[in-house]
Amino acid sequence: MRSIIPFVFLTFVLIFAQLSSVAYPDDPFSGIGNPAYLGALETDVFAARAYDKENTTGSIAIAGHGYLIGTDFDQNRYSFYWGLGLGSRSGGIGYVDRTVWLDNEKVHMWRAGIISRPIRWLAWGASYSEFFGQDFRTGIAIRPATDRITLWADMISDKNFNEQKFIVGGEILPIDGVHLYGSYDIDGKTAFVGARFDFGHLSLSGGADQDGDSPFAQTMLSSKRFRSLLPFRAKSIKLVFKGSYPESPSIFGKKCFRRTIDAISKLVDDEKVKRIVIKDDGASFTFAQREELRNVLKRFEARGGKILVYAEKLGNGGMFLYSIADTICLPPAGDVNFIGIGGAITYYKGLLDKIGVKADMVHIGKFKTAAEPYSADSMSEQMRSEITAILARIDTSIVEAVADGRNVGVDMVRKWISDAPQTASSAKNIGIIDTVAYFDEFKIFSGWKKATSIGTYLDENDKLAYRWNESPAIAVIPVEGSIIHGSSAPAGFLSSRSVGDKSLVKIIERAAKDKNVKGIILRIDSPGGSAFASDQIWHAARKAHHKKPVWTSMGSYAASGGYYIASAADSIFADETTITGSIGVIGGKFSIAGLYEKLGLRSETIYLSPNANLYSLTDTFSNAQRDRYRQNMEQAYGLFKNRVLEGREKLTPHGLEKIAQGKVHTGTAALENGLIDRIAGISDVQKEMAENLEIDNDYVVKHFSQYSSFDFWELLGKLSLLPKIFQRTNGERFPAFSSDENLWFVVPYVLELK
Repeated sequence: MRSIIPFVFLTFVLIFAQLSSVAYPDDPFSGIGNPAYLGALETDVFAARAYDKENTTGSIAIAGHGYLIGTDFDQNRYSFYWGLGLGSRSGGIGYVDRTVWLDNEKVHMWRAGIISRPIRWLAWGASYSEFFGQDFRTGIAIRPATDRITLWADMISDKNFNEQKFIVGGEILPIDGVHLYGSYDIDGKTAFVGARFDFGHLSLSGGADQDGDSPFAQTMLSSKRFRSLLPFRAKSIKLVFKGSYPESPSIFGKKCFRRTIDAISKLVDDEKVKRIVIKDDGASFTFAQREELRNVLKRFEARGGKILVYAEKLGNGGMFLYSIADTICLPPAGDVNFIGIGGAITYYKGLLDKIGVKADMVHIGKFKTAAEPYSADSMSEQMRSEITAILARIDTSIVEAVADGRNVGVDMVRKWISDAPQTASSAKNIGIIDTVAYFDEFKIFSGWKKATSIGTYLDENDKLAYRWNESPAIAVIPVEGSIIHGSSAPAGFLSSRSVGDKSLVKIIERAAKDKNVKGIILRIDSPGGSAFASDQIWHAARKAHHKKPVWTSMGSYAASGGYYIASAADSIFADETTITGSIGVIGGKFSIAGLYEKLGLRSETIYLSPNANLYSLTDTFSNAQRDRYRQNMEQAYGLFKNRVLEGREKLTPHGLEKIAQGKVHTGTAALENGLIDRIAGISDVQKEMAENLEIDNDYVVKHFSQYSSFDFWELLGKLSLLPKIFQRTNGERFPAFSSDENLWFVVPYVLELK
């Protein structure tokens, strides 16, 4: 047993005592001295170390967040160790278990540790071992003014605190990728020095004591990049746009618009990137999403970046988005369907009459025409004028944007639309696109093969953090889909997303309580829904606004209930083509008495009060009931306007009434009438909030999700949906007119621009 003690002590000294502290372990081997390092580790690391020049000894370890496996060995003995840890960058706990074999002897030992990093410049750590050095060690580390300088001091004692010794040390990073270490054993009067050099994912280091004894050399490979002497550079980035991009991740994948726009914004702001090459493989963006992408790409173009695009075909949205490109390429069989925009609304009254269903609806606001397709045969003048005005604004935006991007006049763009559709060759001849080629040919002249994929670019820029506590965060909370009372539901095979007040209120409250979250952005893409649920979410957002800034970023839709929620924010941002407003109320029910009669069904009823049949599906409202119902709706309408006036301090009651009444506005019109504060996409909103919070050089975006985990039973429910008679033609579910939901803040129509 005695013969193994020197080996254990030597291993401990060389691996841990020389150049690191229990408060600042920075590699797997120093993590043996304080296994709490494993809880705070944010990368997977392979490390190998050699030391002892007379009797070469080696150590190999693999570590990652929460785990460690390693071995020490020389000609006569070896050991095996493993460890577990829990925690985050701001601190953790850990345990290492070790077994040493020497000839016929076997020794088992363990060590437990803790690290706390309460603030950015202060760390404290402690570890205790039973036989593994038989010591208690505690230390403190500070970073005065910068994370490039770290100073630390440790005290080591036996478990009875009878014998104590002190070690002090520090580390300096004069430039990225260079670490200079030093420590001094006060009792032993021994100094240790070392250096480490980082090259991307590779790190090389070494050191020795003041006499050149006990030298060691070490190498590490990390899954995340170190701050490196060789910074990652990529001049050309390639992107593939394919499929739809929901605001929030779907239940089957992580692809979503917010992450996509964040990624593109990052490379656009990287001055080293000179070229973006895009392949549009049937992408299905909403028009507001295309607007935000276009604005981000315009920033890239403005600083001299080149954009090359390959698409199989171009429609209105594709032409709008890619018109700013330096090169637009289509294959010979491709076509351009830049045909202009229009709208169509399906009216169901004739069908309902035939099957014996009557829509008995009440609305507040003469432009609140959400139920019109169910109670009328044709479009009202109010709806027609509203839709025409909105389409005209969007049409003007499209034409002017394409004219600017293609460097031609507006009249030329109008002619392109009038002469549409065009084949690829015809489109090239008249200047709509720049070249015609197959994709393999495009890859050659665009430099596609040499370009770095966006995934690789993001991975290489996700460098290993050196700060001790968590980065300040901006929370982005999605409000996506129809607003309902209850829990949020992801899109199923036959249904769209819904945002439930119970789910969203919890998320907002969690973000408001999170000390690391400095500001909240509600990302709204909703046509509205339940009046009750909208008010619950509004209340939660308004409470959060008293603790930290709450802003709203509007996507394609933030209308009616969506705008109701948005009004709780300190500032509201929208795209030019965002559909918003629709301040009004609708309520009512469907009577299926006629359907019962056609089916030979009979309903016998007993009512003990004149209003007991208020929500009966076989009766329409009586005059008294309708009057009472309208009074409730008037109060709901008044509450809606009060919420808006509370959030929009520059609006007056008279001024609000002129733009309310259920009227729908584009983002541009909403800016003019004071419903929003500025035209900006989500990436610009995040940057502006960071600047206002003075964290613009050091923050992360924390994307919250309404769907905390994959719900197998919910999916089964989606697969076995009962038939739904009343749905939006674009797939957006119309709020269910049922007895438990009697008032709705719903936009009158949903426009999909292709």
